[in-house]
Amino acid sequence: MMSGEKERSPAIGSPRATSAQCEASIDWLEFSTKNVPPRDLMAWLEEVLGPAFRAAGMKVESESVRRFVAFGPNGVRVSADLVGSANKDGVREPWSGVCLPGEACRSAGTQRLLALLAKTLPDPGVKVSRMDIALDDFAKGFSPRKFGTTCVGKDLSDENGRLQPCVVTRISPDNWNWDRRKGGCFWLGSVLSDRRLRVYDKERESDGRIRSVRVELQCRNRYATMLARRIVDGRESGESVARCALPFVVAFVDLRQPAGARSSSQEWPRLGWWAEFVGHVQAASTGGEDLSHVLAWERNGKKQGRGMLSVQLRAQGVTPEGYRALRRGGLPEAAVVRAVDAVLDGELTPLSREQEERMRALVQLRGVVGAGNPH
Repeated sequence: MMSGEKERSPAIGSPRATSAQCEASIDWLEFSTKNVPPRDLMAWLEEVLGPAFRAAGMKVESESVRRFVAFGPNGVRVSADLVGSANKDGVREPWSGVCLPGEACRSAGTQRLLALLAKTLPDPGVKVSRMDIALDDFAKGFSPRKFGTTCVGKDLSDENGRLQPCVVTRISPDNWNWDRRKGGCFWLGSVLSDRRLRVYDKERESDGRIRSVRVELQCRNRYATMLARRIVDGRESGESVARCALPFVVAFVDLRQPAGARSSSQEWPRLGWWAEFVGHVQAASTGGEDLSHVLAWERNGKKQGRGMLSVQLRAQGVTPEGYRALRRGGLPEAAVVRAVDAVLDGELTPLSREQEERMRALVQLRGVVGAGNPH
């Protein structure tokens, strides 16, 4: 079994995910800090995670006045931007970061990873950029296929399949995937999403080393930082990783029997086999998307305008097939101009100060090539 957290004496009727039949562990961890130089960070890893992560065992591949990169056993990576990007006050902020993929997390063990997080999170300059929580169900109360067919329907090979009404989530109805290899793997959310859930046959995937069905929640950026803080806080009060993580699982996706308006879906009863796994846990309050972020602002704006533009295009006689042909240059552009003009009401309206700021941010963002500071 993987090292991780277990409930020693689960109460009668408690969810299986927090019982001795399941095990919760951290299976991926990435974080960065603005206040610890990379070599000090390497020494810190050795101090907290043990001799398998000793600094002397790390191979430095790049070290210059600007960049630092070092690799260690099990894929661990320490990197740094020693110049950094300018903050809102124009001050450059160097940063150092560490990536502990699955093998490194298993080598360290969840308890040591929790100790590492407990030491790092009090630093206001720390950001957890990715954290994966694995819930291994050794009782195998449901299969990946059962989870997938409940979410999408019996035909998991249908690329046009959409999430069923019982799936309570904010992701797009077509944002799922199924891979039948090695016992099957069902994904909710895309590779680039800040949250993603994966349900798969861990016994087949691990060649029998871990005999479970795994429910794995991947969190990035603010969701990862929020989840990490909740788990560390829970550790201080004696709560298990599973008990802290389950509210974040059901906040991303919950399986409930439709009973009334969609707006009251949080009051629908959970599907029986899902309720046996997660219990009566309440969804964590994650606050939705950070609407101050320009990409989220743009995405929400597109959602709001898409319906009206579709109505106006159809009102101009443009069918879905015709629109695809239009994009290939097969129809006069005047129809699109008339449709957009119906939304704009005759002219481009003056931009507000906020809209001007958003537009400048988008232009600047699209002109940037390559990755920047993860902060």
